[in-house]
Parts: sequence; structure tokens; C-alpha cells
Amino acid sequence: MNMPKMIEYDGRKIAKRPSQYDQEVLEEVFDYLKPSLKDYLQRWDESDVESLRKHFLLISSTDGYDIASHMDMYARLGGSRELVDIFDNAPFRKVLSKHIQAWIDYFKIEPLFKIGDRVRWFGLGGKIVRTSDSYMPGYYAVAAPGTKDNVYHLIPWEECELVESE
Repeated sequence: MNMPKMIEYDGRKIAKRPSQYDQEVLEEVFDYLKPSLKDYLQRWDESDVESLRKHFLLISSTDGYDIASHMDMYARLGGSRELVDIFDNAPFRKVLSKHIQAWIDYFKIEPLFKIGDRVRWFGLGGKIVRTSDSYMPGYYAVAAPGTKDNVYHLIPWEECELVESE
């Protein structure tokens, strides 16, 4: 049995946040792509298209060209522009955001810091200008020193530590 990796957040042990390469996320993205793949592979039946799932679950990029190349190498699909477009339009961010929001809701996670606080992550620092949104839940928008507040990095809540509270 695979136990989820655990992290500490706000003094509690919780499962690590979902990743765009988690099997559940990739499965959902593949389900979204199946009708387009079936249209593209007109002579293939449902079970043939479904057989591509195992290859899709091994991808290590969200770039359409990289995915098409991977699928060509392992499933001999051919890397046409149309196939690249299908993979370029895969809803990775949308599906990942849904899984992150479910993770936040399940573990009842709240941002620990507020707008204006100065934080540090992996040796870098900046000021929080936004705490989250529906597009990418669970992230601080952090402006690096010397940049305008509309130029920022999206940093996962759990990767920030407080430097100075405003």
C-alpha cells in the first residue's frame, strides 16, 4: 500500500499537496482528452484509445510537443501538429487546481500569512501581494524586492516562512 508523503503545516502532519504528475490528476486529464484522441485516431476503437492511458500516465511534461513525442515513442502515434495541439490544450492547470482545492478543503488548510507580510522560500524573499485565487488555490503571490506588485512569483503556502509581519 502506498502511503502519501506527509509534510508539516501549521503544526500538523498533512499529506503533501497534489502535483500535476499525480496519477489521479493525469487520469482526469486523460479522460478530458479521450474524445479528441478518439476523433484524431479515427480508425481506433474505444479500447485502443484507452490503451494509450498507461503511456500518458508516464509523461514528465505538460508541453504538447513533449507529450506527443512521448506518445509517438511509446505508442507510435506520430507527432502531427494536430496531436501536439490536442495535448497543448490539455487542462492540466484546471484539473490540478481542482485537486489542490480538494486538498485544502479536506485538510482545512488556511494561509498562515497575510497580504503585506514578508516571506522567504528556498533562500528567496518578497512581500505577499495576494493569498490565493480560484485559478491557482493554495499559493501566495509574492513580489520580489524591487518589482511592482503586479510582477510576482506563485509560491505554495507550505513553502513560505515568515520574515516580517506587516
